[in-house]
Amino acid sequence: MKRLIVLGATGSVGRRALELVEQFPGQFRVDGMAARGSNPELIAELCRRHRPRALALTDPKAVDAVARALGRPRPEILSGPDGLVALKDRAVLGVHRILLTASGGPFRTMPREELQRVTVAEALNHPTWKMGAKITVDSATLMNKGLEVIEARWLFDVTPEQVQVVVHPQSIVHSMVEYIDGSVIAQLGVADMGIPILYALTYPQRLPAAAERLDLTRVGSLTFEAPDVGRFPCLTLARQALTAGGCAPAILNAANEVAVAAFLDGRIRFTQIPELIAEALDRVPGRALDSIDTCVGVDAETRALVRSRLPAGAAVGAAR
Repeated sequence: MKRLIVLGATGSVGRRALELVEQFPGQFRVDGMAARGSNPELIAELCRRHRPRALALTDPKAVDAVARALGRPRPEILSGPDGLVALKDRAVLGVHRILLTASGGPFRTMPREELQRVTVAEALNHPTWKMGAKITVDSATLMNKGLEVIEARWLFDVTPEQVQVVVHPQSIVHSMVEYIDGSVIAQLGVADMGIPILYALTYPQRLPAAAERLDLTRVGSLTFEAPDVGRFPCLTLARQALTAGGCAPAILNAANEVAVAAFLDGRIRFTQIPELIAEALDRVPGRALDSIDTCVGVDAETRALVRSRLPAGAAVGAAR
């Protein structure tokens, strides 16, 4: 069922939209309505028929008259420009929190002092997923989850604080959503990207897949833990870029791509990946992301800076 907020509910377009909602009662729910407030009786009639949770009146002087027409029970009444903003915000509160799961990569339990000695082969030896080299290294640094936090914030129009990462070594639970009533719905499956790809191609239908079936009795147990951002600072760097806004996420991404490529080439140590990213975030000037050209320019500037900081000559001793 789609949840709607109808702006200008007493106007011709708004009333026609509400008429269509009534024709398909199982398809839509009116969570909120907004109107100027000049027709209290009509507003009251529409509220009784559609039972919105909140009503925003653009004219604060109309609140008393509309309240009298509504009687009890009645929706929460908001007023003025701030009321419209608050009404809009209600539209994204079905969801309390999005939980992204991370396997933790191959170095989840490795002591911090040993991370600077890991080899490329070790970084590419993911415990549960078989992926390309770059994304596998991102999984080892937890940068993959940092990028997912940024994506989720914008894809689902939630605050950064509403997107959290938990480490789940078994890679069975792939995501979870916590709703405002405290219930959590999880998506589980074997570690096979073919399953979500097929669903994306056939959404909203589901077709039979030849993937391995999940056997929870064989899995035995599912464990979760907080990410160790002290050992894996890329997750913190991604959140810092998200908070900074503007071109910062583009700087983060460009710096990471160059740093990971340098690690795969044996030019830097594993622990230098977040160091180079942090330096790029500090040194590349922040600016508004106002056009594609700006994004492309910042990307090129960041890549040039990080490349200038790479050591020349032979590969780092333990990198291969």
